[in-house]
Amino acid sequence: LQQERAAFEHERIERLAGATREAEEKREQLLEAVEREAAELRRAAAAAVEREVGRVADEMRVRLSNLVIDEVRRTLASLAGAELDQPAWARFEERLRALPAEQRRKLAAAAAGEVKVVTPRPLPAATSEAARAALTEVLGVERVRFATDPDLLLGVALEAGGLRLDGAAVVRLEAHERSFAAALGAVDEIAPRPVAPAAAEEGR
Repeated sequence: LQQERAAFEHERIERLAGATREAEEKREQLLEAVEREAAELRRAAAAAVEREVGRVADEMRVRLSNLVIDEVRRTLASLAGAELDQPAWARFEERLRALPAEQRRKLAAAAAGEVKVVTPRPLPAATSEAARAALTEVLGVERVRFATDPDLLLGVALEAGGLRLDGAAVVRLEAHERSFAAALGAVDEIAPRPVAPAAAEEGR
């Protein structure tokens, strides 16, 4: 009987040890599964934070670029006036005369004897006559029409058939706007970004 009891106790102890080992293995498996899921959640959260940071940064770059360019537009509009139109034409004429001969020939061919000069305001009579004479000389046109477009702010645009030679301030502002936004983007690319807390914890 004593031997039976000892055998029974030994078997009970073995079963208990086996159950304990099985429970420990399941506990470890469960902990590993929970840790994997937690790691996935941390990575997903870090990726979401990074995307949101990128979105906000892009939006701020656009807003900042627009604010700067809009301020320049307002300043330029307040400064621009009839007294600047004659110098603006003179500068445009210099540019026109400095064009390579091939480009001047293309303009003359596209004009087919007629061009349109677009300015923010009507040019003074003397400036209009000077423009007409210069265009007749350089492009050989017979007719010069004048038109106004306040959105140009300052400068001159010349339309010859399907071609346009633009010396208006608004065109340069639009180019500066694109360059400024690109420059802000480049600064953002080279500047170090703080690591999201979840990502930092994952790397430990």
